[in-house]
Amino acid sequence: MGSLFAGLPKLKNVSLGKFYIYGKLVVSLSWISVFYFATNIKIAVALYGLGWFVVGIVNVYAQTMVQMIVPSEKIGSTMGDMVGISTLMAPLGALLGGYLGEYLSSPRAILIASVIILLVAIYWALNKNIRKLPAVSNFHEVFDVEK
Repeated sequence: MGSLFAGLPKLKNVSLGKFYIYGKLVVSLSWISVFYFATNIKIAVALYGLGWFVVGIVNVYAQTMVQMIVPSEKIGSTMGDMVGISTLMAPLGALLGGYLGEYLSSPRAILIASVIILLVAIYWALNKNIRKLPAVSNFHEVFDVEK
């Protein structure tokens, strides 16, 4: 669902740096809340879904940024590297998440992952290069690429 909303003109005008930081905050806080609402499945699922909604938007914009910045002759290898690294790491994350879920409980595993995401959001908020990322609609001006 989030990826469908990424095309909205209003979202394209939001600074990507701010969107990344606030998006990760929303993801982490909604998933931290899952821990506290674990006994109310409807609220827990809604909060978990909210986080994934934001992840969908952020992922579309991250892919867009890479495809606009990377020279056209290197897009294939760059995207291949990104997919390869992601594919390599996904089973490791699933294994660790499953282990934590089994031995600590699923809500606690989600809580741990959420705190890590929160730490990433804090790091990004402190990183001026991330904060200065332009809106998607301004990429062509800032990164000197064709529209």
